[in-house]
Amino acid sequence: LAEADFKSLYFLANDNGQKATALMVAERLYTRFQSDEMRNFLVTAYISNKRYEQALPLLANVKRTPQEED
Repeated sequence: LAEADFKSLYFLANDNGQKATALMVAERLYTRFQSDEMRNFLVTAYISNKRYEQALPLLANVKRTPQEED
């Protein structure tokens, strides 16, 4: 599947309360298309599934913008 197809699946699952499915799709998205956007999907999915210990390392690597540091 293309990136856009995976993103559509993620949003479809997430918007319909299918948290486990959204997590599975987010994990595949991040594995295949590593980017800040895909990391955010994965972090959101981990938090929605109460898997905080897996979300924390990903959040630790988030780059802050100069505006956020003020």
